[in-house]
Amino acid sequence: MIKEMKWIEFIDQFTKRNSGFIERLDKAHPALTRTQFKVCLYLYSGYSSKDIAEQLNLTKQSVENHRYRLRKIFQLNKIQNLMTYLLRI
Repeated sequence: MIKEMKWIEFIDQFTKRNSGFIERLDKAHPALTRTQFKVCLYLYSGYSSKDIAEQLNLTKQSVENHRYRLRKIFQLNKIQNLMTYLLRI
């Protein structure tokens, strides 16, 4: 329950600071899972994998796996940065 309240608070603040990003991300990648979507928002906000893991009640390795899958979904090569990609959406 507390984690859900933190998420609601986070998404409220995120929406106020990053107008339109959620809609652009959803339009560009509508097939993202809920967790992949959340990871993207936390990454966009500058959270580390460790911090994301704490916020989403996941292991750091699980977050790293999500990051890996997101790179594949976004078709990023080894030299392209996931954060840079998200900032360009």
